[in-house]
Amino acid sequence: SKKGGDDHRDREESPQARQPTRRQRGDPFIRLNAILTAVLKAMRNELPTYYDLFRPPVDEKMYPRYPEVVSNPICIQQIEGRINSKKYKSFQFFVDDLTLLRDNSAAFNGEEHNLTKKACRFLKIAVSIWEDNAADLDNIENDIKWQVMVDAMLKIVRAIVSCPESRSFRQPVARNVPNYYNVIKRPMDFSTLEANAKSRKYSTPAQFWDDVELIRSNCVLYNTINHHLSKNIMKVLEIGRKLKASQLDNLPLPRPRQRQDSVRSNKRKRSSSRRTPRRTPSRVGSYASPSSEVLSSQRTRTSSRGRTGPRERAASPSRLPRAESSISIMSVKSEVAAAAAVERSPGGVDIDDDDLNLM
Repeated sequence: SKKGGDDHRDREESPQARQPTRRQRGDPFIRLNAILTAVLKAMRNELPTYYDLFRPPVDEKMYPRYPEVVSNPICIQQIEGRINSKKYKSFQFFVDDLTLLRDNSAAFNGEEHNLTKKACRFLKIAVSIWEDNAADLDNIENDIKWQVMVDAMLKIVRAIVSCPESRSFRQPVARNVPNYYNVIKRPMDFSTLEANAKSRKYSTPAQFWDDVELIRSNCVLYNTINHHLSKNIMKVLEIGRKLKASQLDNLPLPRPRQRQDSVRSNKRKRSSSRRTPRRTPSRVGSYASPSSEVLSSQRTRTSSRGRTGPRERAASPSRLPRAESSISIMSVKSEVAAAAAVERSPGGVDIDDDDLNLM
């Protein structure tokens, strides 16, 4: 019915309905976890039996010497839990855990043991997918650095705002305050600071803290240093300094964002370079040939209908090698699965009896 159609249209156009999908698609942790999950699937597809052997923790009752030999145990089940809880901030941390899995097996079973060799194979699968998706992973990890740094900034701002002494600094100073905006040329408050952090205007902790200090300096400049508001802001900033030292200063810095105007200019340059230049009729001597004018008009009509001209067709193959050279995770998974199918014997994987319980 019409009413049902209107309701459906309202649901599609509602920002609240679209917001969870947009947030999930933009979360860099979710994007990284999708790749890590694909690596685990590739490991399981190629070596399913050994994957299941390495998945649970080692039974210390069955192997009482294991805690003496291995001081830092790990299993695939722990790795899966860290993926689900978004503990990995980079692919390197994931590879480090697989390396630890291999080293623990080598320490307990020996370098030449079959389980150690299979753990090495797991590590090679992960490194191969890492190399094939290096550019995407680099961008994802940079977005994670941004998100972690912004979250730390917001945590500091919210801790400061929760103090009663910050009440006068939470919102911009009202315009009717006498002579304030004539004295203060760069006003700042904690609501503006929070908005700037959310929009990623601070690419370093120093830039963020400069604006925090600006709130204090503005207060001292307008009210003098002995004013009670100046004493309040100094007390509030002391709390912020401790949080900054413990949660913000030691974080890895992300790459700065590309300026929006340069992004737009690059888009305009790319679009103008793809545009087919207008064809002029060929001239013989000092006049245009009638047949070439007819040909030119036909080509112009063909181009206006959306078909590509000869120059566009000549330029398109130059873009093909880059697309063909990038190997997606799905292609890697299919190759791994195909290799596993060829390698696996009809009777299943040949496993020694000693392999069934050792890790």
